Amino acid sequence: MHRTLRGCIIISLFAIPLFAVGGCLAITDVIFGGRPNITTSFGQYVDTQHGSGKHAGIDFGGARGTPILAAAPGIVYWTKKINKPGCGRGIGILHMEHARFTIYCHLSKILVENEDGVKRGQEIGLMGDAGNQYYVHLHFEVNVDGIGHNVHTFYGNYFPPIGSGIEDPMKYIVGCYDRGRIYPNDRLVLTYPFVCKDS
Repeated sequence: MHRTLRGCIIISLFAIPLFAVGGCLAITDVIFGGRPNITTSFGQYVDTQHGSGKHAGIDFGGARGTPILAAAPGIVYWTKKINKPGCGRGIGILHMEHARFTIYCHLSKILVENEDGVKRGQEIGLMGDAGNQYYVHLHFEVNVDGIGHNVHTFYGNYFPPIGSGIEDPMKYIVGCYDRGRIYPNDRLVLTYPFVCKDS
């Protein structure tokens, strides 16, 4: 859970490393004790400067500049390189055979271009706080309509209705990316979108 206090972010989590910066708390690691540092869960009610509603993805807290990886092979369908409120700098990757998009928001830097083919585990950007966010994190989403997401996130409706078209990423995530593992192609299988190691 997080709230603002004198312009600072306060994170109330269990078993997550925090350190103080100028009287504020900041998250330092994406993976702690083998578990992902989830700061906001899918479907969790949130109240932010952008509005309030149910969260349409998962937020992973971490350090600025943490490499962000493609969670599955696909094609870069869109990139948003201008930092505006909402997603900020972001990437939408189309996984065509599964009719799904993965969405990566609040990046400090984008390392791919539209129409690039990407492999699972390929570095596509760096974690940041773009989009007028209170703290550094990755917003990660699974969506059946990447264009629709582009509209609702970038142009005002920050909390789209959860239901058809927006799915919980955790139902597809099987763990950390393992270069030596063979992943099935008959269904969408995602790995965490950052370097980590399962414990």
